[in-house]
This record gives sequence, C-alpha cells and structure tokens, in this order.
Amino acid sequence: MMGVIMNYLLSFVEEVGGSDALEKLREKISLKREKFDDNRIYPEEEFQKLLKATLEILRVDRETAEREFAHWIIKRLQEDVPEYFRRAKNAYELLKLDPLVHREWPAMGGKPRAKISMIKCEPDEIIFRYESPNKLCTFMKTLIEDVLEIYNEKGEITEEECMKKGDHYCIIRVKFLGKK
Repeated sequence: MMGVIMNYLLSFVEEVGGSDALEKLREKISLKREKFDDNRIYPEEEFQKLLKATLEILRVDRETAEREFAHWIIKRLQEDVPEYFRRAKNAYELLKLDPLVHREWPAMGGKPRAKISMIKCEPDEIIFRYESPNKLCTFMKTLIEDVLEIYNEKGEITEEECMKKGDHYCIIRVKFLGKK
C-alpha cells in the first residue's frame, strides 16, 4: 500500500476520533514514525494492521469504515490534487485514469503488482478487476459513487464477483447513465 494512503488513514482517524484516537492508534500498532513516506510502497500486512486498529479505535464495522473513509478521502483529494479532477470532463474520464494512477504513480517506491485493471472501457461502461489482500472493494465502490456525484451524473455500480464472498478477485461494473 502506498504511504500516502496510510497517511490519509491516519489523518482520517485524527479528524473523526480526535488526537486521542490517533495517539491510541499509534500505541496499538507501535507506530514510531510521525508519518509514512508518501511515495513508498509498504507491505500490505502493515496497512491491514493499521486498518484493523482503526476499526477498533473508532469502534466501527469494516463496511462503515470503508464507506466513511472513501467519502472523506475523495473530499481531501479534491482539495489536495484539484488538477486531477479538472483534467476529466466527466466521471468516465476520471475513472478510466484510476488503473493508470495505480500502475504509474508509485514507481518511485518500486513496482507494485497492479491491483486494479480495466476489463472493459467504453464510454457507457467500465468494468474493473480488483485484486488485493486488503479487500477494499466497498471503499472502491464508494469512491466511484462519489465521483459520479462530483460530476452530477447517474450511474449503476454492480459487483459481480467479490473477494469478501470468497472469489479470487472483485469485478466491479460501472454503467454511466448520463446527467442527473
């Protein structure tokens, strides 16, 4: 997992639970560093440990945490990298960048295995294949919902296969239904 995402998760915990929650989280996972190197790839187990501790500290279930973190991070990304959102005229254009970002951006820290790829990419539909031991498909689907909302568009998001249900990967289909 990229350090930038782990830093965002720390910021999320602090904003939602306060500085005491962040301190408890740091203690729980014996986190000595102030923050993660944004451009470094950390072992998935380290992210999973951080996520598990987050759920315990904030006293929320995993699905709720994934949804809330997705809503929170999309707002932060709009503030932190507004040019990323301005590059796209619509949700389709933005979402088709996602696999590219996951493949290209972390190159400074090593070559990760692609977690997200596109099986189909047409103007009215994108089908993503997502595979990660982190199993953040709820997070991903919520990000897609939020991207549609940002561009004031309607869409239909379905998950045809899911790692949380025992499949080897998730298949997430996004049908673009036009403006609201």
